[in-house]
Amino acid sequence: MLINRDEREDGIVHVSIVGRLEWSGRIELLESCKTAEKQKLLVDLTFVSYIGLEGVQALANVAIDKGTPKTNVFFVTPLEEGDFYLTTN
Repeated sequence: MLINRDEREDGIVHVSIVGRLEWSGRIELLESCKTAEKQKLLVDLTFVSYIGLEGVQALANVAIDKGTPKTNVFFVTPLEEGDFYLTTN
């Protein structure tokens, strides 16, 4: 998995993930998605080929803080119904 982080001048942090989002990349993902209070976070899943259970948990941790959804986090994905597979392996 490869993670690219770009902090733009307009206050948007763009995090792009390439490859498989699994256990091994969750810490790097969480670190890459840290933002200042007023920044918006755009997580681009366009080039993610697979999301494991741990990847889903990491994405949930990015989007939710202490049970409250964050209002500054947005996800982008081209996936269509039937293209997403969740496994516990």
